[in-house]
Amino acid sequence: MQGGFLDDIHFAWAEALRVKYRQDYYQVLRKLARSALTRWDFPLARDLAHRLLVEEPLDEAAHRIVIESLLGEDRRAEALAQYRYCAQLLQRELGIQPSPETTGLVGRKVR
Repeated sequence: MQGGFLDDIHFAWAEALRVKYRQDYYQVLRKLARSALTRWDFPLARDLAHRLLVEEPLDEAAHRIVIESLLGEDRRAEALAQYRYCAQLLQRELGIQPSPETTGLVGRKVR
C-alpha cells in the first residue's frame, strides 16, 4: 500500500474513511487471492496473501491462502512451516490457537 488515504488530515471523518477504505482493500485482496486459488494460480494467490499479511500479519485467512497455495504446488514442507509460523504468531500475539479450518489444511502431523 502506498501510504494511507488522507494521512495528513487528522479529523474524525478522515480517520473513519481511512478505516473503511483499509478494510475494503483487505477484503478485495482476500477475494482476489481466493479467486486465484480457484483458478490454480498459486503464485498469484500467494503474492496477494503476502501483500495482505504485510498490512495485517494476524489475518489467519491470509495465512490459510498461503498454506493452500503451497499445498496446491505440492510444497508440503513449506505449507507446514507457514502453518507453524501462523500458529506461533497467533499464540504469541493473541493467546489463541489456529482455527480448525486452518489446522485441517495441514492434517494431524503439524507438530
